[in-house]
Amino acid sequence: MRATKAKKESTYLEAVGRRKTSIARVRLVAQSEGIIVNGRPYKEYFPTLEMQKIAEDAFRKTRPETRFGVSAKIKGGGIHSQSEALRHGISRALL
Repeated sequence: MRATKAKKESTYLEAVGRRKTSIARVRLVAQSEGIIVNGRPYKEYFPTLEMQKIAEDAFRKTRPETRFGVSAKIKGGGIHSQSEALRHGISRALL
């Protein structure tokens, strides 16, 4: 995990989450909202309510004081495994 300055001069936190053969590269941006997965909103990318809840789980458990926007690139594995890898990546970035 590392904090990095992007070209837009906004600071973000970066982490990698893994589950089985799925790998999620996650970036958290403060003062932003929404979860974008592979260029699409997460509710569109993860079609079932169960997978959407898994993706949001880290935010529900920690309840961070600051709102975070999430940008993630996920590859490998199945769709369910990818939602769990995203949860893992968000959790690690919040730490």
